[in-house]
Amino acid sequence: MKIYKYASIESALKILEDRRLLLRNPLVFNDPFDSNAKRSKKDITKVRKIMTSFTSATLLVQLSMDPNIAPKVQRNPLFLTVCKEYQTLVNALKIYPRFDGNFGFRTLYKLLGLKSSAFKELADKNIEKFELMVTDSIEHTKKDALATCFSKVHDSILMWSHYADSHAGVCIEYERPNTKEFVDVVYKKKRPQLELAELISFTSATAIIGQDYNHQLDDALSMKTIRPFYTKSIDWKYEQEVRCLTTTSAKSTNVVLDNGSYYFKMPKPSKIYIGCRAKGREMNKLIALAKKQKIKIVFLKDDDNEFALTEK
Repeated sequence: MKIYKYASIESALKILEDRRLLLRNPLVFNDPFDSNAKRSKKDITKVRKIMTSFTSATLLVQLSMDPNIAPKVQRNPLFLTVCKEYQTLVNALKIYPRFDGNFGFRTLYKLLGLKSSAFKELADKNIEKFELMVTDSIEHTKKDALATCFSKVHDSILMWSHYADSHAGVCIEYERPNTKEFVDVVYKKKRPQLELAELISFTSATAIIGQDYNHQLDDALSMKTIRPFYTKSIDWKYEQEVRCLTTTSAKSTNVVLDNGSYYFKMPKPSKIYIGCRAKGREMNKLIALAKKQKIKIVFLKDDDNEFALTEK
């Protein structure tokens, strides 16, 4: 599949010389909504439920293993029943690691002689810590993100006007790299919301069964987390964008840090389209460089009959 990079002639010269594209943080793009997702109230409520129940589950483990707890408490039929239910939960999570937050806690605080408000206070402290961690993580993800943008079309009048120096620039054709960094942008009327409940459900489950979720997080959950970075308003649909999305911390040989800026290494272009207004010394320099690298050059002109671009 072909993808296209619209650029000024000056930018195109650097791209051809260095075989790489500048990566920028999406938050500095011209669309203030780009990559700027919010968490939904529904998701926050679900996460709080999971975290409250997770607090209950971890407290139960501490109680069952604490040698200082009176033996009569550990032999209490209610306590034994809860432990049995907990073991059933653990066995189920080993098969399907998703914790829905339905594990009860009322029996626990009765056994400890605590009021429900005391347990709620403990759960709220854990939730508060988690929310701070989530906020920091979201902000870090936003600041860490890097992207460069392509299109699936080379002859869009709007794209030439907006991103190729008002038709005085070029459009560079590439074979789309078959790597996970390249994703098709999704266009919607509603803003994407950062849904964390499923992620927390998974990580809570793996924590309960004593597994390291960092090595098991599947692609679906990963994509759910980064979805806001490739979802845009339907108003931008004409761009037919393909986005190269990575991070400053990515361990990729394609990402290069040079003099404070990040770049993504690209293969040799397969073709370069020259805008209908392109001219001058820099254009000639670009054409010479493209010929030296054996890249096909195509000149465009405005169609005589339609609002369209055609090849000369």
